[in-house]
Amino acid sequence: MSKTIKQIADELGVSKPTISRLISDLGIEPFKVGNRFELSDYDSSLIKSQISQIGETPQSQKTQQSQNEKSQKTQQSQQKSPQSQQETQKSQQKTQTAANLPQTEFAAVVEVLQTTIDTLQGQLATKDEQIKTQQEQISALQSELERERQHARNQAEKLAVLADQAQQLHAADKKALLAIEDKQDPPKRHWWQRKRKEQTEE
Repeated sequence: MSKTIKQIADELGVSKPTISRLISDLGIEPFKVGNRFELSDYDSSLIKSQISQIGETPQSQKTQQSQNEKSQKTQQSQQKSPQSQQETQKSQQKTQTAANLPQTEFAAVVEVLQTTIDTLQGQLATKDEQIKTQQEQISALQSELERERQHARNQAEKLAVLADQAQQLHAADKKALLAIEDKQDPPKRHWWQRKRKEQTEE
């Protein structure tokens, strides 16, 4: 059964230019079937044997490389296994040692831990009390500040009212003075003042 150059290249895991170069080197003449060139089974066998003589195909090289990597991983896992076993044994020994402590030593350890816990709880309670006191002081200061602001607003309003009243009083006083001046009689003149005025008018 005839095959195309692409089919042979895919089967051997090489590129089409490699197959074309071998066809030229071996003097093989492909025959045309429709719109493509094909090779006979005999020519395909020649190309395959030539590839095998040149060396392993890339596909076989990849397979061998994959197998080598798997082998290395297996060896590494086997090397790590003793280490993990040693770590497990150490952990078991520590647990067993803790379990084998005398009752008095165990009680002493528990007492030390309890004392430490009590001390920490006392420190936390003190901190909580300090925080509570500071919060109360802050609240008192905020209330005092609000009272001062309200007092300042009240004083400003009072000053505005007083200024308005003062302005009104000033206007009223000025008006009253003008009215008094209008009501007053003109000053009396002496006879010589009247005579001088008459002469001036003449």
